[in-house]
Amino acid sequence: MSNPVKQFFTKEYDETNPGISGRNYGAYILVCFLGVLIYVVYYKFSYNMIGLDTYNDLKEHTQMASAISLNPKDLWEAWLQTPYLGWFITLKVFMRVFRMNAAMAASNTCALYAVVCYGITCFIGNRIGTYYLKIKEHVMASAAVAFALAFAWPLYVPALFPNQYLGQFAINPFHNATHMSVKWIGILCVALVVDLFRLEYGKEAMFFTGKWFGKARFVFFSVALFVSVLYKPTFAFVLLPAGLVFFLTEWIRLLAAKSGEVKKLGKLLLKVILACLPAVAYIALEYIAFYFWGDNNGDSRVALAVPFTAWRLFSGNILLSVIVAVAFPLWMVITDPKYFFQSLEGKLSVISFLVGFAEFAFLIETDYRMEHLNFAWEYMSGMLVIFVLAGARLLVHTFKGEGKLSKIRVIVGWVLLFAHMFAGFVNINPTAYIL
Repeated sequence: MSNPVKQFFTKEYDETNPGISGRNYGAYILVCFLGVLIYVVYYKFSYNMIGLDTYNDLKEHTQMASAISLNPKDLWEAWLQTPYLGWFITLKVFMRVFRMNAAMAASNTCALYAVVCYGITCFIGNRIGTYYLKIKEHVMASAAVAFALAFAWPLYVPALFPNQYLGQFAINPFHNATHMSVKWIGILCVALVVDLFRLEYGKEAMFFTGKWFGKARFVFFSVALFVSVLYKPTFAFVLLPAGLVFFLTEWIRLLAAKSGEVKKLGKLLLKVILACLPAVAYIALEYIAFYFWGDNNGDSRVALAVPFTAWRLFSGNILLSVIVAVAFPLWMVITDPKYFFQSLEGKLSVISFLVGFAEFAFLIETDYRMEHLNFAWEYMSGMLVIFVLAGARLLVHTFKGEGKLSKIRVIVGWVLLFAHMFAGFVNINPTAYIL
């Protein structure tokens, strides 16, 4: 038997059969270009913002991360102050491995997570398009949606809201590194939840179609949810209660339809609860560390309040604030209610948004931390879910639309999505941040 290594180096290249398949990967040129562009913009923005003389979250996070030592005592103290160190540890890796200063490491960390989130969003849009359109892929269109979502902000209406962020909020709070770092794993958890339900109902998985996923899907979901709370627990604060509401709506639907799948739903609920236990246990530990063991919060606690108590500190008109913040997904829900109130993924996106909205409306942190609006992160997490699903649905209508109404839905949808992107470009100028 001939030596395959020797044969590889001695055999001439066969020009008649070069081993290249007939598949065209040209679309990935645009995907890669847009990814690099996102990296460059996020890096430049972060680096400039860290250098500002004014106070901002990104500068504070960078200073905190650079001061973290990896010896157990210092790491424990850092964990007590911020019991979700995913972004901070990534920054330390850049500093140690690549010998970067703190500003460069923080900027690369922010850019890295932005590109990862872009890739996951491309994947979700592409998989939903593949499922509903029954074609292999629409990579370029998915990349266009993901790129727009990487910069989406509330619509730019200075006559109504001179401050485009406070009061309206955004799926891309560029100034807050920890929230930006949890986005990718958060939307991945949503995709996993959808497939858990689909497989339990005997349907085809939409996002993870391999046999390996079917066998270990609850393990994958458990790990992903746990990783999300290591970056920031705010996304889990939305997804967990949204999941319970989702189960309740499914239970009511199956009972009303007199379906025999009610028992399956009960078994699924038990499996999901078991999968969530590691993340829930860590969240409880984080809460104790944040509010009782550490000294960063004084006497501040989480409490119920009169509706919109914290929100009204920065918005005189909450209804308009919501409309300009979610104009694009709102348009998609209004023009395609069947999808958003009947499909698994559409329904979950609406519930996630409403849960995030309710948490921000009714929950506050007491004392001096109330004005920090820390439950706005849950609202922004819910916004992210419905933005991503609305973007994916827009792709489907773009390639499968029928009639004039569908054409109007698609044109207005793309205009609103790119208007949100434009608003993000306007506000990504770091000199606009005096927070």
